[in-house]
Amino acid sequence: MIRIRTRNLEAERQALDIERESETARLEQERDIEMRRALQRTEVARDAHCARPRPNRPRSRARETIEKAHIANEQAIAEARIASERETRQKEIERTRAVEEKELLAREEIERARIANQRSVDTARIASEREVRQREIERTRTVEEAEIAAREIDREGAHPAGPRRYRCAHRQRGRYPPARDRTHPRDR
Repeated sequence: MIRIRTRNLEAERQALDIERESETARLEQERDIEMRRALQRTEVARDAHCARPRPNRPRSRARETIEKAHIANEQAIAEARIASERETRQKEIERTRAVEEKELLAREEIERARIANQRSVDTARIASEREVRQREIERTRTVEEAEIAAREIDREGAHPAGPRRYRCAHRQRGRYPPARDRTHPRDR
């Protein structure tokens, strides 16, 4: 039973590892998507800027520099937000995993205590049953020994107190003369 519980705990730990890995992969994928979007916005802005007629070159270069700085700033903000989200999610995953591991350990400890308690109850029950059986065996043996002794006495034809005399209530009343030689019909 403990092996099964251990396997279950291992399976739960593996499930947590898989969940953490999938969350990490999802965060990586989101980061890549944000980066691609930022690059696409940069390219779109650059293409839009290049497609416009440029009557005044120094002015357009200043705008281009400002736009590049603005795009770079947006990219940095997006990357920082993604990194912050990833870090927050990673901390949540680690906290959840720690809580689940503590719960698993607590369940293991409870199960061990329950098993130990069950063993002690079983041991006490077995000892009690053994004692009851021993008493029954002794009582049965005593009864059988008494029955055997009674049969042996009956076979020998002798009563432990001597031969039985025919003693009845009617003889005591005087209906029959005392019969000293007379024995009980079973003893004849």
